[in-house]
Amino acid sequence: MPSSLPGGDLEYAVFAAVTALGGAPVKDIHARIGEPSGIAYTTTSTVLDRLLEKGLVRREQRGRAVWYWPVTPRATVDRQTLLALFDRMLGDAPEPLMATLVDAVADLDPALLDDLAIRLRERKNRGS
Repeated sequence: MPSSLPGGDLEYAVFAAVTALGGAPVKDIHARIGEPSGIAYTTTSTVLDRLLEKGLVRREQRGRAVWYWPVTPRATVDRQTLLALFDRMLGDAPEPLMATLVDAVADLDPALLDDLAIRLRERKNRGS
């Protein structure tokens, strides 16, 4: 489990790029995330250093290039991010958030509601 999560959209986007590439030099990560967004190369590098400090990636010098690899799987980060969000939003009255979640899933793709119902039944049958 990561000690800290990406802090914001840019950190998450850079982390997602590192995990999608399976490891890459800064220039490749920047080409994937920074250039299309008009972000400076130094900003991409700074974000990678923040992810390194958080223990989400590791760094290695290879010749003149600095490479970064994911340490924490993206699925783990996504799960922890979602759990932290739910923890903040559920509070003492979880029903409004659950209703909003169901509505959001239905808006994305009504067929996903069937999948959600199946997963809920499976989870309930499995026990907590």
